[in-house]
Amino acid sequence: MFHSVVDESAYNRFDGIGPDVHMRMDEFEKIIRIIHDKHNPVSIEDATKKKLKKNSIVITFDDGYKNNIEIVKPIIEKYKIPITIYVTTGFIDGSDYPYEQLLASIIKKNRYLKIYLEGDTVTFPIINYEEKVTVYGQIREKLKCKSSKYRNTSLSRLIRTYGPNREIEFLSLDDLIACKKSPFITIGSHSHHHQVLSSISNSDALNDIQMGKRKLEEWLNVTIEHFAYPYGAYNRNVIQIMKVLKFYSAVTTNQYAVRSKINKLYEIPRFEVKCLNDFKSAMNEL
Repeated sequence: MFHSVVDESAYNRFDGIGPDVHMRMDEFEKIIRIIHDKHNPVSIEDATKKKLKKNSIVITFDDGYKNNIEIVKPIIEKYKIPITIYVTTGFIDGSDYPYEQLLASIIKKNRYLKIYLEGDTVTFPIINYEEKVTVYGQIREKLKCKSSKYRNTSLSRLIRTYGPNREIEFLSLDDLIACKKSPFITIGSHSHHHQVLSSISNSDALNDIQMGKRKLEEWLNVTIEHFAYPYGAYNRNVIQIMKVLKFYSAVTTNQYAVRSKINKLYEIPRFEVKCLNDFKSAMNEL
């Protein structure tokens, strides 16, 4: 499981404040070259509908970062490696934005942070690096399991105070259509608002998942069959929603290898890979 791939100069700008989702482009291409030379890369379609051959690997990306088309697409097409991009539609149409990214960008640029949390306005000193890292972690955890409505209330007040800080770009609709046309890319859903689905009401979870699926199908004129749980969070109710909405598969963040056949199509495990060493560790599990 990957998220974002960036060049060295962009990678060096990420300083530990914010989500750890970015991989260096040179390391990513090394991984793709190893997969091309030594493994059997397969699409999520083949992995879920056929028996897996020895050394099979499925490559997935979550969220829908702009660099998925600018950097990732040329590399995987060069080596003819299939991938799946699980798209958060709110990030594509601009109706939503990752709260972690926004929070991190504001914390980096300011010495004090005033934020509305749990019915009260709280002020944090964020003068030095250690304070910034600590405060980011504390607020991220407080907001993580909240509904998108609650998070957006807190974030809208931040934006009014500190201004918009959207430093990270996501795929445009034109980008998404270009990805869909590639024979090496499958588009899957990652919900609309990117919420912790197991921590919100069943009706809110259904609406979020349904909206993401519907938008992708309208934009791309295809049936969306594959889903990735935001934050890897799910429960029995969320699995039932998968069945009701006729998803064929759903991937998790449970880290273990499937040997020959995927038996639990709504609980498919994945290894998170953020560097070459992560990949090597995952390969040791195969």
